Amino acid sequence: MIAILALFSADAARSSDQWAQPPGQESAEVAKLIDEAAAKMATREQLESVLAEAKYMPLHPYPRFRKAVENHAPVGRLEYAGPEEPGERMTVRLRLTGAKGEPFAAALVYAYQTSAKGFYAQDAAHVQAMAGDVSHARLFAYVLTDDDGWIELRTIRPAGYPNSDLPQHIHLHAEHEGRSLDGSELVFTDDPRLTKDVRKEYEGNRAIIATPRKQDGRWLVDATWVVQ
Repeated sequence: MIAILALFSADAARSSDQWAQPPGQESAEVAKLIDEAAAKMATREQLESVLAEAKYMPLHPYPRFRKAVENHAPVGRLEYAGPEEPGERMTVRLRLTGAKGEPFAAALVYAYQTSAKGFYAQDAAHVQAMAGDVSHARLFAYVLTDDDGWIELRTIRPAGYPNSDLPQHIHLHAEHEGRSLDGSELVFTDDPRLTKDVRKEYEGNRAIIATPRKQDGRWLVDATWVVQ
């Protein structure tokens, strides 16, 4: 994978909006709110409502909130960037297969990404902790693949990191039958940051490179993820 830190400028590393702190221990108020949110996740529609609601947005970095989202992962489809989230709407249809094209059914996919500002945290580009972005990104989803290996992620188009040359991307991890599969990144052919040399590096790291198209004002992406 491309060494992210090498792509940041020195000025960016010193920027006050570069790093957010990971969440600390839950206060009584936070714990109560997480319990309330978890109780509202019974259906896909309820889960989507919780993920979009401003009241619960500060909970997104907390491990127990994220675990509740994982425990209620729907099959096939999830909108995890609600209508009030700034940015261009994007739908990603992604099929997980093995090397011979066999679908991975009932695989748990974890996706996370930046906002339209290029931020993982609410007010900063990154979370300052070991695997901080992986563990605490504000825009995230857990989805189970259907019988044919498909998921649909309804979100916004991510922005590249501020003061960086790294292309727009969505991070993807998956588990299948208790086994962790290869992680990957989804990048886009129309991104100016995906230069010829950068694309070669992504190809060498088995990234998913897809071409978005615009339909009725929304970006649409169809892609296949060949997992190991």
